[in-house]
Amino acid sequence: MDPVVHFELPYDDLERAKKFYSEVFGWKIADWPIEDGTTYPGIMTAPADEDNMPLEKGNIGGGMVPKSILEAPAIVMNVDDAEAAAVRAEGSGATRINHKNYPGVGRIYYIKDTEGNLIGLWERFPKEDA
Repeated sequence: MDPVVHFELPYDDLERAKKFYSEVFGWKIADWPIEDGTTYPGIMTAPADEDNMPLEKGNIGGGMVPKSILEAPAIVMNVDDAEAAAVRAEGSGATRINHKNYPGVGRIYYIKDTEGNLIGLWERFPKEDA
């Protein structure tokens, strides 16, 4: 069973979106560094640890992506192999939208299910041993 582990909200104006969600819901929003030198606006909806993972079981966080990547909010499932999950989804009637790699972190494939809902298929890369 692949659990829902994350959500993504698209934005036109990142600073405006950050302000809205932090003021309205009290969410903590921080730019998480990616190995390629970019950042990802991560959302903590509940108290989190130093790795930005929720401290309480059942809580999830999220992130923000430009509308050029997503045009609607998406729920994200944790899967063992994002590409294989996308192929299975297509075989069951889904449409593959796009995908993005986050160097050193993981990759996500976006699909639209048979009802037009946007779903992310997240595959986390194993952490390198230090």
